[in-house]
Amino acid sequence: MNTQPYVILDNLLTAQQLTALDSLISAATFGPIDENEGDQIRRNLQISPDDRQILPQIQQLLNQALVQQPMFQALFMPLRMSPFGITRYDQGHGYSWHIDHPMMGNPPLRTDLAMTIFLSEPTSCQGGELEIDTGAGIQKLKPARGSAVVYSCNHVHRVAEVTSGRRIAAISWIQCAVRQPQQRDILFNLQRVYQSLGEKGQHAQEANVVLQTWSNLMRMWSES
Repeated sequence: MNTQPYVILDNLLTAQQLTALDSLISAATFGPIDENEGDQIRRNLQISPDDRQILPQIQQLLNQALVQQPMFQALFMPLRMSPFGITRYDQGHGYSWHIDHPMMGNPPLRTDLAMTIFLSEPTSCQGGELEIDTGAGIQKLKPARGSAVVYSCNHVHRVAEVTSGRRIAAISWIQCAVRQPQQRDILFNLQRVYQSLGEKGQHAQEANVVLQTWSNLMRMWSES
């Protein structure tokens, strides 16, 4: 699963969490982002990272949602994450094809994965799809409100121009404890086998061998 270009986490946010986010976002002030460097164009709005009133509450709520999502930890093994940013795309806004910088922030964070949490309904705007060039074709993604797309920063991607309506999303980048996606796949599958043995009441030698193998590989592959 990790070796796929992206993973969709459906219903990451509950209806109650989305209602709380709506209230916070409606009270926030968005400032314009207008960048034009060569062929790369970015036009949107965002809540200022310097906001010390509303943005921290939004970030705390989103972080709590991730803690409550066991698949997120098992699949991606986050070591560090950048603070969530909240972006808004109105009519005429978009972000042209680009690839994320390999290092971000201070102290630097290696961008293994990017995450977009969709906070508006797919029907709230025309356009605004997250498009990922997988090498085997372009995937256009616009999942349900409250769902997230986690994708490899190796891939060129864009936000298609919004031709009408409004698109609101939260974005973050992830440095994984285990850098290689193939290794994360192996560890994830070992966890699934261990859990399956437990569900069958097989907590004896077989389960211990699986757990020991997972632990040894984590020590071998993980980064501090």
